[in-house]
Amino acid sequence: MSRTTAALAVILITLMALIAAGCAREDTALSMSTAKGKYKLSLMVMKPPIKKGYNDLALTVRDSSGRPVADADIKLTPWMPEMDHGVMGIPKVSHIGSGVYKYKVFLNMPGRWELRVSVKSGEVADSAIFNLDVVGG
Repeated sequence: MSRTTAALAVILITLMALIAAGCAREDTALSMSTAKGKYKLSLMVMKPPIKKGYNDLALTVRDSSGRPVADADIKLTPWMPEMDHGVMGIPKVSHIGSGVYKYKVFLNMPGRWELRVSVKSGEVADSAIFNLDVVGG
């Protein structure tokens, strides 16, 4: 193998690794425990990537033991810290069963957003913040 061919092979392998790493980071689900550890949340973007405009999201809520939480009072607040604003209107929600809640969220501009989530079931309340990088529409 010539030096040129070897150099091209190294560049190609490096590019493929970078592309694969970028694809691996394009998760369609983000998971975390709430601030006090009362709930486990998983947020899924139904048609990734999350973008400027309307987005369909699914939020799965489980208690600390992993059991689905049905009929929770959930508030979802999109917030853009850099611009110090949220969005007009409240995201529409529907509980589709087994602790899964479906949302339609409108994000009016690209950039870094927080999706602030508060969950209350019975007397147990907790919250979490998902960080989202929104791309142009």
